[in-house]
Amino acid sequence: MEVDKKTGLVHDWTLMCRSSSIDKDTGMLSLFNIVDRLVVNRDHFEKHLQTQEGESEKKDFIIPAEFEIISMWSKSGFEPLSLEAKTEISDAQGNALFRFSYNIYLKEGRKKRRNRSKIKGFKITGEGLYVISLSVRKDEGEDYRHVSRMAIDVLLRTFDKQGVPLPKN
Repeated sequence: MEVDKKTGLVHDWTLMCRSSSIDKDTGMLSLFNIVDRLVVNRDHFEKHLQTQEGESEKKDFIIPAEFEIISMWSKSGFEPLSLEAKTEISDAQGNALFRFSYNIYLKEGRKKRRNRSKIKGFKITGEGLYVISLSVRKDEGEDYRHVSRMAIDVLLRTFDKQGVPLPKN
């Protein structure tokens, strides 16, 4: 974990999961089904591509599930801190597929903040490592500074009749 010298912000961690819950009494966060890999049905993906052949406007192949991207932030020092954060998901070729922004505000005396962002669906363009990048900026006019990245391994596999992925040939 590196401290951003300009702001004192520290990115502690980011991950993707299917869902999470915050206990209303303790404030403790529980994470369910943490995602580091997505296994996609190759036959469905290829059939989707074939139905698109010759069409001028292509539709995206999207895994129809909800996910959450959760980040933990902290700061060095006690001064209030307000930043804008940007999360961007890119495919294995580096094409940006999805991005969203949110504000990080740590009031005086508060040292940590977590952010939970829900996304509906996950766009797939093929097999490979998809990268979730995080960047921050202090003021609207300045450029975002890269803070961290994590990777999700997207695999295309054939499934048997029971829905079990077959080994890659």
